[in-house]
Amino acid sequence: MKLASASPKGQPDAITLRHMRKASSSKPKLTQAARALRRANGGGPLLLAVSGGLDSMTLLDVAARDRDIRERCTVATFDHSTGPHARRAARLVRATARALGMHVVVGRARETVRSEAAWRAMRWQFLRSVAKRHGATIVTAHTRDDQLETVVMRLLRGTAARGLAALYAHDDVARPFLGTSRRTLERYARARRLTHCEDPTNTDLRFLRNRVRRELLPALRAASPSLDRNMLTLARRAAALRRETERVADRLTMRPAHHGELRITVNDLAGIDRDGLALLWPAVVAKLGVALDRRGVNRASDFALGAQVGKRMQCSGGITLERTRGAFLLRRDSTDGDTVDVGRWNLREVSAAEFATHIRRIGSTWGTMLNRGASYSVRPWNPGDRVRAHGHSGARRVARFFSEQAIPVSERSSWPVVTVNDEVQWVPGVWKPASTVQQTGNDFTFLVCERRGD
Repeated sequence: MKLASASPKGQPDAITLRHMRKASSSKPKLTQAARALRRANGGGPLLLAVSGGLDSMTLLDVAARDRDIRERCTVATFDHSTGPHARRAARLVRATARALGMHVVVGRARETVRSEAAWRAMRWQFLRSVAKRHGATIVTAHTRDDQLETVVMRLLRGTAARGLAALYAHDDVARPFLGTSRRTLERYARARRLTHCEDPTNTDLRFLRNRVRRELLPALRAASPSLDRNMLTLARRAAALRRETERVADRLTMRPAHHGELRITVNDLAGIDRDGLALLWPAVVAKLGVALDRRGVNRASDFALGAQVGKRMQCSGGITLERTRGAFLLRRDSTDGDTVDVGRWNLREVSAAEFATHIRRIGSTWGTMLNRGASYSVRPWNPGDRVRAHGHSGARRVARFFSEQAIPVSERSSWPVVTVNDEVQWVPGVWKPASTVQQTGNDFTFLVCERRGD
């Protein structure tokens, strides 16, 4: 990472209040973004997420130029502990915010991780913690280009309509630049002579977003000049469909059975076909903090159409769907967060930082990563269980791994396994598949396993 100035050649790179405040009437102004910032959080406290990159340093400048906005803002930046470039970026943000008279909070990762998903998880954990402490709304510098890239990435992953809304989906984060192009921010930064940090990972084609930005989108635009407009229109329609579906889900789940449980009557779902259920289930399950992947959605839809009274189906995140005489019940399997107990073992979902600490302390086979939204189940090992092990042409019996690890026969019957679509994906402490997290850039669910009492 290097410091870069958006000023013309020959101009000093140093950040000063004079550079921040000097602007002629001909320089571009992001007035719409400023208006959005004034409205954000109903005029309450704001937490600016500033990484040191051009987009977020522009966000900082826009906020600082308006006294009313500036006085409501706290600046937050996060050092991912990835090397000198990350420290320089954090120092730049801190120095700039203080020069502008703004309070700044700097977070730092305690563990070094190497994936986009883990970086993002740690950063958002930090931002939400600071925002909660200040009673603030998080503000990011996401642009129209970020939205376009996200939509294309989700299409590549086979995301359904709900996911294609991407950053247009309603949440608790303010994004005042979402209707603004990255090029507009670049012109603004150049005119304002803003200094920013160039992140070296932005050119690393191992990460999917960089490949989409640098290779795929230029090729698609050459083939279809209207690509950007069409993709963003698709995302807006998906967001509208998502909002309507969530309103229906709200009406259907107004009768909770008790805490941590949702109830939908069979009559409420009568007449809804499979396509309708495929839209509805993700919105319903999201109320319990779980995202369903496409296969999970299909299984839940089939369950609603044909399950007999008394049947159950386990979803990802420790959620069980049960068919009772007059209703479908969705409940968490544990009252202790995202935790599942199997015999003497405890499996739980954790943050990226806790995951890194756990496997460093105990060993890599005691934790695994699943694509976020994957519909996984946890159960005791069965003698017939097999896994598709790397380097082997066919599936291997889990019992072989038990023998190789010298696991006593007396302990095997209660040993937990994690399955996705009825296929064993992880045997804690014994086997897990080779990770592709470095190449995919997907969001992940982090799972760890411990023996209770250890």
